[in-house]
Amino acid sequence: MFDRSERPQNYAVRQVEYLRLDGADFKRKVGVPLETAMESEIELLREFGLAQMVGPDLILSEDGICFTSAVKRVFFHESAWKRLSEMAPEDFNIERGLLPVLGSNENSIGNLNSTQLTSL
Repeated sequence: MFDRSERPQNYAVRQVEYLRLDGADFKRKVGVPLETAMESEIELLREFGLAQMVGPDLILSEDGICFTSAVKRVFFHESAWKRLSEMAPEDFNIERGLLPVLGSNENSIGNLNSTQLTSL
């Protein structure tokens, strides 16, 4: 689970998927203004043209929308990076979903029935 000190970063990483961070909601949930809690992260995003502050909200630019995964990484807490660096690939337990299916000619999307498609 996330440590209390990671709350601002955890909030930002989850919410940036909506292409903005709501400053009022951030303050309500985290207890401090977004621009105060994330000053260096916001400055970095501004410097690269990925986001800007509009009032209390952080809004992603067109480039920021294209590179949402990079924007998310800016908000990772240092302890999250530490935990990730200590993990082995098998610790991620990632399901591969469509990739193995698409890699096989006999199991291409065009050859799957509706039951198989819904199970993807």
